[in-house]
Amino acid sequence: SGKKEGLSKFVASMINEGTKSDGAVGFARKLEDSAINLSASTGNETFVFEMGSLKEQFPKGVKLLSKLLNEPNFTKESLEKIKFLSKSMIKQKEDDFDYIAELNLRKILFPDTPLAHSFIGTKESIESITIKDVEDFYKNHIVLKRLVVVIGGDVDKKKAKEYIKNIVSNLKVGKSDKLPFFKTTKTPTTKEVYKDTKQAYI
Repeated sequence: SGKKEGLSKFVASMINEGTKSDGAVGFARKLEDSAINLSASTGNETFVFEMGSLKEQFPKGVKLLSKLLNEPNFTKESLEKIKFLSKSMIKQKEDDFDYIAELNLRKILFPDTPLAHSFIGTKESIESITIKDVEDFYKNHIVLKRLVVVIGGDVDKKKAKEYIKNIVSNLKVGKSDKLPFFKTTKTPTTKEVYKDTKQAYI
């Protein structure tokens, strides 16, 4: 997610705030009215848009996805909302022992690499994210060169290609970078992390 930890997940959360013209509530209402599921999410090496609906609502879902790609709600209001929600999640994770163990294990196995960073970011990294950071990430990563499309269900191949063209017609070509390979450290390490808790946990 670049130099700012948690940026990719932050951008996905911003995208889930709908479009500039409809706003978060208006766009969500359009999806709900037609029982369309549409969301953005991230993995360690992926940024995913997912859209699902009944067959008769699929063309509308395609139009809404295309609209979302063309005018995501990258506004100051959405930025502040996602900062608040992200920092709340980080606070909750401070008592999530599975998360703490996983993060520290990755720090041991992959020191000084992106894999050693928290995918949700830190309070400091989240607070430092700007609209420009979000727009630059979107412009550089949501591009045709990085695109993989999967369509399933009751739709023929010719129609599926038409849908894809409509969805991605305004995306820039961009460039595709080769994913780096990170080797695990060969140095045996033990790390103990102590947290105050009122619960028993194994």
